[in-house]
Amino acid sequence: MDEHIVVNSGDTLMLKEHMVDHNLNSIHWWVNKHNNYAIKEMIDLLNIKYQFMDMDQRLLESSNGQARRKRFLKEKVYSSIPPGGRALMYFCYRYFLRFGFLDGYRGFIFHFMQGYWYRLLVDVNVKEFEAKLGGDTSAAKLKEILKNDYNIAI
Repeated sequence: MDEHIVVNSGDTLMLKEHMVDHNLNSIHWWVNKHNNYAIKEMIDLLNIKYQFMDMDQRLLESSNGQARRKRFLKEKVYSSIPPGGRALMYFCYRYFLRFGFLDGYRGFIFHFMQGYWYRLLVDVNVKEFEAKLGGDTSAAKLKEILKNDYNIAI
């Protein structure tokens, strides 16, 4: 998911050390986790397109430059690229422009699964959902499909 935490009050600290997430779970676990994330990401992209829920503007107004920039790119650039094409473009960005190819075989698997497979899975879910809409893009119809087909009440 493309989640960023926005702190409205209180203090934050910058850690001096590196954090390493050395995940020991299986690929089966990872795929299941990302199948669930893909549905949440699908809802976010559908909401950008159809605006059936209130949009949280805090990221676009945040003092955190990285969070603000990523949200802007997602809402104004990424969401306007045709499904399928954006998965390929994102993978190429990560793997070639950001030098992911230097990460070896494990790096290729990571960038492919995270940068292409997952993003394509989100796009496939979006297209499948839009087919279920049958042209009715009302908030009521969107919420009805989310409730009936995904057990998500909004």
